[in-house]
Amino acid sequence: FFTLRKKQHPIRIPSQSSQEAMQATAFLTLLPPPADWQGPSVISSGLGGYPAYKKIEQAGRGYEDFLLRKLNGNSEETEGNGSDVSKEITSPNSQKSARKVKAEHRKHENLINGTLDCHYEILGLENRRWEATEDEIRNSYRKMVVRYHPDKNPDISDEAFKKIQEAFDTLTDASSRRAYDSQDDKENVVAPSKFDPEKDNFFKVFGKLFAKLQKWSIKTDIPSIGDAQTPLATVESFYKWWYTFRSWKDFSYLDEHKAKNADSRDEKRWMEKENEKTRKKEKKAETARIRAVVEAAEKFDPRIRGAKDAKKNAELKIQEEKARVIREQREAEEKKAAEEKQKKEEEEKKKNESEAEKKKQKAAENKKASKFRNKIRGSIAKNSLLNPSVDSQELVLTKLNVDQLEDLNNSFGDKEEEGRDAFESYLALVKAETAGNRYLATKISSGNGDEKPWSEEELSGLKNSIAQIGAETADRWEKIASSLSSRSVREVVTKYREFTKGSSPSTR
Repeated sequence: FFTLRKKQHPIRIPSQSSQEAMQATAFLTLLPPPADWQGPSVISSGLGGYPAYKKIEQAGRGYEDFLLRKLNGNSEETEGNGSDVSKEITSPNSQKSARKVKAEHRKHENLINGTLDCHYEILGLENRRWEATEDEIRNSYRKMVVRYHPDKNPDISDEAFKKIQEAFDTLTDASSRRAYDSQDDKENVVAPSKFDPEKDNFFKVFGKLFAKLQKWSIKTDIPSIGDAQTPLATVESFYKWWYTFRSWKDFSYLDEHKAKNADSRDEKRWMEKENEKTRKKEKKAETARIRAVVEAAEKFDPRIRGAKDAKKNAELKIQEEKARVIREQREAEEKKAAEEKQKKEEEEKKKNESEAEKKKQKAAENKKASKFRNKIRGSIAKNSLLNPSVDSQELVLTKLNVDQLEDLNNSFGDKEEEGRDAFESYLALVKAETAGNRYLATKISSGNGDEKPWSEEELSGLKNSIAQIGAETADRWEKIASSLSSRSVREVVTKYREFTKGSSPSTR
């Protein structure tokens, strides 16, 4: 930045520290102000009318030469035409240092521009990564704070420093670091795309791969790949262990949705469900990569290739026999399943047809019963000898079945007495049934073959009781049944219905 101060004009070049800033400051000597100058001691305007502040970009061959000299411990300006610098750059160490300086500069620019996202690279631990200790992370963080804190370096934006803080917070928290390491693409181990067992060293190539994979293992008893002299049983145990390998990766760092920011429980559950899908997908891919490495190692392992070749024919025959047995079993199971399915479908069809028929009959009966109920209500209203309560009327109409309703409807003819007697007899029967006498819960009919035959004496007593106990008598049918001690109300009503239908009293 340009700042004019009396006799000197320092050009400040942004650098990595205050000491470097002093080393990168050039001073221009200016003429003193006039003797009669009455203005401020600091002139806040640039030379030649330029703005008061002008940002100078760190770039160019001269700046790289300066950084290279600083790296080699010589920050002073080199006199002459730069031949000493050329000598420094031509040496191998200097060329390597120059590349390192350029890489650091690119990383610095990427961080400032917001294009650097890797936490390890941000803290300068890209070579250590998951092996970096907590002390290394904290020491690197302190250096970055000194260099990039906005209070110490105004050129650094808050967003760049936030990336540094986010990297530190993530890598110093055990669960967060584990989640971050789980998705570190640069640490993914894949099976070699090209491997020549005749030329390549199996133990060197795959030994490195398994050494990288074992850091993810939940188990601690990790077996060694061994060497050419390792017994075959130990080798088989090695691959058995790796085929059951379990990784502690959880991939929660890649969650697209932040459940803690959900507005409702439903949204939170949806977010968690979507995140779980992503984690399972990444876990599946990771498992596939590890298994591919194990399968490739087993395929090219010289210790088991010979044994596999020797057993190939025998194993093939065994596999064919097993396949045949499995195929026959599967065919038998499929046949059995098909038969059971067909049988079940037939039973279901019969059941549905039966239920449909029952529903159809029930609907017809309900329609017929509804018709009889409407007719009976009209007949009761017209019968001058009947004046039942609404409750008694509806009790009879709702409790009688369709046959009983038909019989009661037919009783309302020209003679009002027959309709009255039929209604009152059914009312008595319904009341007895409602009271819990299950003996009365049988359909009134004139043809119950399991009844005890009526004697002439009982028929005569029934006629006399009907004549003596008039229709106006309360509980008429119960009293008539009581006069015939050997007969129930149902039997009395049933026999009476035979009279009303015009049949001659029988001794049935």
